[in-house]
Amino acid sequence: MFSHLIANQLLRPVDEAMSRALPGRYFRYVDDVIIVGSPMDVRSGQKQLSGLLGELHLALHEDEGEKTFSVDSAGWLKGRSEEHTSELQSHSD
Repeated sequence: MFSHLIANQLLRPVDEAMSRALPGRYFRYVDDVIIVGSPMDVRSGQKQLSGLLGELHLALHEDEGEKTFSVDSAGWLKGRSEEHTSELQSHSD
């Protein structure tokens, strides 16, 4: 829980700036960030986020690393549907 507190204190100005720039499309939980939008919007948001984090001597993971990925809406909905089906099956067992 201490890491949550530190992340929230340190990243509050970043969250405020990103939420103004991408209202309803920027989400953060501790050190995990989601940016929702078109590929161009996401790249622009990543660039802005990278700059804000750089001011704090922090950095994003590399674009092609296992920690950075993107999912189109159809893929997300398919995965969500499969997850929901899996949840229903586990509850019926």
